[in-house]
Amino acid sequence: MGKNRKKKLSNSTLIAKQKRKRNKAKDSSWKSTRSEKPIRVKTKTNTDPLKIRKSILAMRTNNTLKITKNGVEQDLKTAALIASNDLTLKNATPNRAEKVKRKFEEAAANADTNRPIESVEYSASGSPVAVVTPGKTVLKRYKKVGLNFYSNLSPAPSPSKNIIIEEFFFNTENYKSVKKPSEKIKANAITITPETLKKAKKEFEAQGKKRHISQNRVMAKTGEKETVKNAGATKYAKATKVFDENTKWEWLHLIAHSLLVKNAQAEVNLAAGTAFANTDMMLAEDLIGPMAKAFPNGIRISCKAHLITNTQIANKIEYAIETDDFILNFVFNPHTKNKAHIVHHEYLKILSDVLLDKKTLEPEINITGRKLLGLFNEVKNVAAPSSSAAEEKKGDSGDDILTQLSANKRKRI
Repeated sequence: MGKNRKKKLSNSTLIAKQKRKRNKAKDSSWKSTRSEKPIRVKTKTNTDPLKIRKSILAMRTNNTLKITKNGVEQDLKTAALIASNDLTLKNATPNRAEKVKRKFEEAAANADTNRPIESVEYSASGSPVAVVTPGKTVLKRYKKVGLNFYSNLSPAPSPSKNIIIEEFFFNTENYKSVKKPSEKIKANAITITPETLKKAKKEFEAQGKKRHISQNRVMAKTGEKETVKNAGATKYAKATKVFDENTKWEWLHLIAHSLLVKNAQAEVNLAAGTAFANTDMMLAEDLIGPMAKAFPNGIRISCKAHLITNTQIANKIEYAIETDDFILNFVFNPHTKNKAHIVHHEYLKILSDVLLDKKTLEPEINITGRKLLGLFNEVKNVAAPSSSAAEEKKGDSGDDILTQLSANKRKRI
């Protein structure tokens, strides 16, 4: 018994000695690094507004590559078309448009969900509302943001653009709590350079990496707690009794907070739109960083929000990114109920990469006679609208197609 006890004590002592030895080693390691920067276990907080938005965008978009229809799981299928009202090429060199078409087509074809386009279906006003794959799958237009994005997702119906707000809304507490708009159209613009992006980052850090004032507080008539509470965008929109009760609304920045920081939190830079519309705007804003680096002399960002009469609710938002070489135009639907998909974001980044590739600007010899598969000028592949419809005013999106993802050598249908 005594021997066993002695043995136990010896083991305990040995363990204690080993522990002291380890601690001593740690202390000596710490002393050897004290002259340098202390070792931090905590992860460094991201302070770059552009990178923060990229992380938020990843969370807010739909990233599933499988969908379920009628209880059956199937692969997501997508395609994209660029219309001439989406993209304006400046200082166009010979055949540059053809090079943009071809390079975008080739790069986009590498997307896992991409499907070739055999034909295009148009509305009576000439808007490309759907595309057909070689396997006769009809992909409907899911969103029109920077380009026409088609998929086998089921788009939610869009509300009428001719929205009439009933008189009772103007007597609600929500309407009375929010500042009245002074104009029918809100407009803002800014020139972005690498230096302005660095300045915005520093300003954001100086504010403690958070907004100095909330959008609700900015839009509220007074700073009273109840007034600010009633000035929320969702409550404001729901009070009209026009929009879906289950849709979340937000105060959207015309020019992003990541670009203007403190100056972004102003009534003239805010309008009400759905959370889905806010995500759509982030798709465009995420292209700004690379473009600003490619054009150090500056790129121009402009935005116009057309408001529903006597309200702070946007009815249409026009957005443009202008460089020395091109203009990318976006028209956002502030009432959309369709969640943006990450593949749509991928197509926009592909288009941006193509436009920023300096080789795209160079003229190409002997391209004139080359057959470009699936382009709009191959009339045989396009179901053109009737002549009477063509005489009508063009629709809200398609107009003249600049490019489309074409029938390529892969046999995905």
